Amino acid sequence: MEIRKGDFVMGELLFFRDLERYNFAATVLSELNAFGFKPRTSSRVHVTLNGLQVHVFNRLAEYKKLSMYFGLERVFKFFSEKEEQAWDSFYDKLWCLIGYIKLSIGSGKFVAGNCSLPSVFVIIFENYSSRIYLKSRKTGCDRALLCIVGACENLSVSFVKSSEFEKKQPLHFTGRRDAPPRTMGDGFAVLQSARLHFYYNQSILGIVQDEMQSATENQPVWESVWRFGKNTVFSYGPWADAQRVLIYDFFFPPAHCTASVTYVLKFYCSEMPKRGQRRIFLAHDARISVLNDAGFDIWFMRGDDLNALHLRFKQGSSVDLNIPWITLRSGYSTILRCCLLFVDSSTSLPYSKFFQCETFRLSLCAHYPRVFNAHQSWKFQIELNKLTVWFVWDHKRFFSVSFFIDFCLMGDLINEWSSASVTDLYEFVPYTWNFNIKITDSFELILVLNDKNWVDTKRDCPRILDIVSIRLLKVESRFVDRWGASFIKDTLEDTIAGVLTISLFDIPENTLVALVGREAIMNAYLPFVDFCPETVDTVYEVVAKDTVALRFWVPPSSPMFPVLKTLLKNSIYVPSFASSSNLPTSSSLNEHWIEVWRSEEVKILLDYVYHPVYKDYSSDLPYSVVTSFLPKGASHPITLVPDDLLVEVCVFQLLIPIAKH
Repeated sequence: MEIRKGDFVMGELLFFRDLERYNFAATVLSELNAFGFKPRTSSRVHVTLNGLQVHVFNRLAEYKKLSMYFGLERVFKFFSEKEEQAWDSFYDKLWCLIGYIKLSIGSGKFVAGNCSLPSVFVIIFENYSSRIYLKSRKTGCDRALLCIVGACENLSVSFVKSSEFEKKQPLHFTGRRDAPPRTMGDGFAVLQSARLHFYYNQSILGIVQDEMQSATENQPVWESVWRFGKNTVFSYGPWADAQRVLIYDFFFPPAHCTASVTYVLKFYCSEMPKRGQRRIFLAHDARISVLNDAGFDIWFMRGDDLNALHLRFKQGSSVDLNIPWITLRSGYSTILRCCLLFVDSSTSLPYSKFFQCETFRLSLCAHYPRVFNAHQSWKFQIELNKLTVWFVWDHKRFFSVSFFIDFCLMGDLINEWSSASVTDLYEFVPYTWNFNIKITDSFELILVLNDKNWVDTKRDCPRILDIVSIRLLKVESRFVDRWGASFIKDTLEDTIAGVLTISLFDIPENTLVALVGREAIMNAYLPFVDFCPETVDTVYEVVAKDTVALRFWVPPSSPMFPVLKTLLKNSIYVPSFASSSNLPTSSSLNEHWIEVWRSEEVKILLDYVYHPVYKDYSSDLPYSVVTSFLPKGASHPITLVPDDLLVEVCVFQLLIPIAKH
């Protein structure tokens, strides 16, 4: 029988239309006798759904693990090896008959969570279409390769408040239960995209033919590729991170025990699969790329105001993630590689500039030992190309970045991120962060040094004549071929001469200082290995070489501008190394920037020992009882033990202009 059209109606009823009889017994026998996976050019199964909703409340696999610990294996059914091979044979014959499946979903929703969590994880999509088929493997170790190629539109991934949790208000819940940031409605959109293309490949695992499955040769395929189209924005923040931790810990609870070396899940053997056993996956490789310009936003609260850190990058940016699926004797390592092109970052402050670079590369290797609370190692390798950073005083309170900017002071962003976390010895895990940051081609750190930290937030208007001319030439491009580009530009210069006179008053009246160079290397060692330590020792090393210069810029309207230009003109230079004027930076000497000193190489060593500040411990006991065993607070800041900062600076071949009288 052939089903040409079918409609699924809510209410557990399935209606079929236009049914015809069709004898395919001969076809079935022919395919089953062949017993092979042959590529199909047409599908025999079409599945069309609309309004699909899938809700995952918990994971049955966790209950199966608990049954093994408490001797309740009979509650769940575990297939024997012969039963699994029988099912494999059935699925092989079924795929030989079907060929591949076409799946279409008009609109769908995937929900993960339940009433015991303050928020649920929701994925919403429209116009989903995919092809599901099998391909043969040339290696012969696995039975086949499952391939899924699909696309969807109007994708939205978010954390949404759980209405059932709000009604029940469980008393045992101790996590973060506050509402999402303002202006976001009932949820926090983590990902939004107008179009998504994805490719998923997974081996249909076979039986080990050798003595033992190899961890390096003939590895099973398990990979996915996600390509996002237009209007793609990734969002994150302290509130979203807290909800992610709650949902992840519920569905994948930590075992709080020593992990076994690589094992077969079914038999719980502490070794790789042997001959006659089913192979296992070793790792999952995921790749995310953007086909158009995209953005990444970090949203957080400063009091009652919603603030954000924006990151915009161009098409071609990608993220690669390797998730291990086996545990070695030393543990396992998760590897993340990120490459962003033409990054432009800004904040929600009135002076919105933050940093921009041509290429941003991040490589992270996070090593987890087998013991759940043993020391973890996080190694960050960051490469930046043509970096420019703007820094104002408000950035110090806006967020806390590295020691070089904030001296480890807690900013608004870090304060909210850590506000819901309580120091707990039961959950404490020692870890160490190692940063290696390399900047190539050029770097530039611009500081706004106005009196009393006043900042003029008007946008810069350099080369306004060229900008306006180019834009008008694009609009009137049809006249260029007739009159010529030079004639059009001369005409535009005369037309907007009055506009230029007014625009000179729009130049920001900020006094700027820029530290520029060609190459810089920064290393940081951040150990967090003790529980509630009295002091934490952090070491930072910065090396800037191959021409380092200090420049400053004053507004043309400033009375000091002509004086400084005159002094610079009459100064004496003894250049013994490459000039810094050819650096590709925005603080160009041709743009009235004044260079006050140059050096061939600068080394800075910072050793900072600080006293961590812990938040007040919240307890159900009366306040009088808690204060009896808690340390007393300082009556005055002067009674506190000071932090220690050791600074070593080495400057090689320093050149300073000296003006003649």
